[in-house]
Amino acid sequence: MLRVVKCSTVEKAKMGNLYVNPYHLYDDPFEIAIGDEFYWIYTDPSIPIGHVAIPAVIRHKYNIDLDDIMNVVTV
Repeated sequence: MLRVVKCSTVEKAKMGNLYVNPYHLYDDPFEIAIGDEFYWIYTDPSIPIGHVAIPAVIRHKYNIDLDDIMNVVTV
């Protein structure tokens, strides 16, 4: 199962000592835990709120179905 945590701002993510890609255009990171690996995922503003965009390379690497994403928590 995936654990997805949404931070309301990049600043909050930084305060939590979590990695944030400073070159990304979007200010809406999701932390995705897959096993022991963590990824910051950023949503595209054109995607409806509540939906998560996961890069295809990660989806394919872990064979992730978007329906597998559970436990979205806003922090």
